[in-house]
Amino acid sequence: METIYRNKLYAALLLLVSLFIAFTAVAPLAIMKLAGLFVLAIPFVLVILAKIKLNNQTMTVLIILMVYINVFNAIAAFKFVPLILDLLLVFVLLKDFVANGTKNKIVFYLVLSFLVLSLFQMVNPNVPSLQAGLEGFRKTSFYLILLLLGLNLKKNQEDRTLFFKRLVLFSIPILLYGIKQQYFYSSFDEVYLQANDADQYTGQLFGQVRSTSFFAGPFHLGMFSAFIAIACLYLMSTAVTIKQKSLYTAALVVAVLANYSSMTRTNLIALCLILFIYFTFSNSKRVSIVGKWLFMITAAGLLGLLLASDDSGVFTPDSGIFNSILHATSDSRFLGRVEGWLNIVQLSMNQPIMGYGMGSAGDTLGSIYNYGVHVTSHNLLLKFLLETGVFGLLMMLSLIIYLTVMLSRGAFSKTRSTIQRNAALLGLCSLILFLLNGMSIASIEAYPIAGIILFTLGYTLPNQDEKVDTHSNSELQVGR
Repeated sequence: METIYRNKLYAALLLLVSLFIAFTAVAPLAIMKLAGLFVLAIPFVLVILAKIKLNNQTMTVLIILMVYINVFNAIAAFKFVPLILDLLLVFVLLKDFVANGTKNKIVFYLVLSFLVLSLFQMVNPNVPSLQAGLEGFRKTSFYLILLLLGLNLKKNQEDRTLFFKRLVLFSIPILLYGIKQQYFYSSFDEVYLQANDADQYTGQLFGQVRSTSFFAGPFHLGMFSAFIAIACLYLMSTAVTIKQKSLYTAALVVAVLANYSSMTRTNLIALCLILFIYFTFSNSKRVSIVGKWLFMITAAGLLGLLLASDDSGVFTPDSGIFNSILHATSDSRFLGRVEGWLNIVQLSMNQPIMGYGMGSAGDTLGSIYNYGVHVTSHNLLLKFLLETGVFGLLMMLSLIIYLTVMLSRGAFSKTRSTIQRNAALLGLCSLILFLLNGMSIASIEAYPIAGIILFTLGYTLPNQDEKVDTHSNSELQVGR
């Protein structure tokens, strides 16, 4: 079966190459040269595609590449790099699906239905061009395939722990660079900040530049650092030596500092909430002891900063980030978003079924929507509603509810090992982080962290192929 599949794959690739070469017969010389390079690369491409498959190693490499993809943002050829990575993700998913099918039909059919609906919405009369439709599809729907990849990846405790160890390790330089931007801003930082999608208004708070690291905006860094903080807590539950616990604790501190450096108030609130949830419900005594101390120290520090800020009771640009959270209702940013939300609701009432097509609520896509309706949603569910109509919203709500229920069952199940329960708790906290950000931004657009969270949801969702181990020493086996 595998041989037949591989032969069909090679035949399809060779057909595409033949068509491309035929096209170059009437194409300019530059394209002919490009075709020549493409032909020379065919053997290497075929070898890679034949060898690559869905496993922990493959996904570790692809996810880490996603984390560092924006390093190429200042290079002219940047647009081709994420495209290649996107194609690899699709190929890995299709190859595994043909060979093994899906491990959760409910999630699979909900995601597939939404993807099909999104494809139809690319040709919505409101969408001005194919480019607008494609970019809107990529921002809203494409990275749901990472949820399926995480779902189909074999659930193995040791592999899962190793994946998050590597992710945290490779994330440290990204987080440290974000912290550096907050305190030691330089001309090198300007290169990346100018290349970001975020405008000047979004990129600043109280007249100070928000840290973004190599990401497209401050919310991306805020979400990413909060996620890494929770991953560190999960790894603490697998640690068996003082050295391991010390390293994960140090990484947690770096993640918290990077979160603050992003100056995104939503993510500060989300970080505090998910840390509290994990500390409260974690089944590991190691996390409970370390977590209580860290939480008390963090709470005391935040309280001190809050008390030191302006206590006038009215938000002003000089109030400080913590005081602004308390007086959000007088914040012009919040009030502006409320006005936008009401506008989206009114627009959706005019076209509740059809919606306005992919990208109509896409951040940074206003420039290519030269006619028709386009708004910046600043809300995840309203984005789904405006772009895909009521049916798309119901599909996504169903998916969110299902994931919440299944992850909650996995986190609090008495028939699963401590590590398995903590893995599900990691997924549940990641989902909460994603949804909390979705209250103030279209969090599914936050590349790459949205994709990483979606993959984590699939990877930590309990399914039938995951061996249930209730031994009390299961933690120690993983930590070795």
